[in-house]
Parts: sequence; C-alpha cells; structure tokens
Amino acid sequence: KEPAEGLERIYVIYAVGRYQPDYKVYSNLVPSLTALHSNFPNPFNPSTTIKFDLAKPGRAILSIYNVKGALVRTLTDEFIGAGSHSFVWDGQDKAGKRLSSGTYFYTLTAGDFSKTRKMLLLK
Repeated sequence: KEPAEGLERIYVIYAVGRYQPDYKVYSNLVPSLTALHSNFPNPFNPSTTIKFDLAKPGRAILSIYNVKGALVRTLTDEFIGAGSHSFVWDGQDKAGKRLSSGTYFYTLTAGDFSKTRKMLLLK
C-alpha cells in the first residue's frame, strides 16, 4: 500500500555481525611520496624483506653494502612502475656466497630520491 500524499516510506535495515573492509580495493593506490621502509625482520637470519614506495614510475636501484661501503649485491636496477614494492634479500652476495654476521646497509635510488638504512644479519 502506498503512503498518503506528502508522506514517504522509510526502511531501516539492521545487520548483525562484524564489518570486514575489503582491503583489496586499496591495493591499487599509488603512494604520494617515494619512501624506503625499514627491513623486516631486523635483525634477520636467513632472509629479510625490504619494502619501498615509488610515487612515479622510473628507474629504481636497490643495493646492499657492507660496513666498508663495498657493494655486496644489487637487488634491482630496472624501470619500475609507481606503487609499493618489496624485495627479499637472502644474505648472499652477488656470487651466491653466504655472508657473515654483521651490519649491512641498503640504499634505494630512484630519480632525485636516495635513502640508506641499516640492517643486521645474525647467524
């Protein structure tokens, strides 16, 4: 039956349960700033994950150095699209040799951005 003239029908729906947002909707968002995040776990053994965000696409170089500043390994040196990215370092040098415990540094260079962070490999 239709409501009288000048009146409207309002429906109220109650739901019981727990709201679970769909985070997949947000996975395609592009970060507004380029950033290099802390590796995890840190300290690590046998591997660690290094994450970074690129605000715009371009060449990204992610490299590992020892305490003497010598290049140990380059994880990526290529054109990468804007967004969030992650690479796993297995504690090995570019020849596949397992490195000793100690402090290492990782650097991200992308366009005008360059940042270095410290990590600790424990055996």
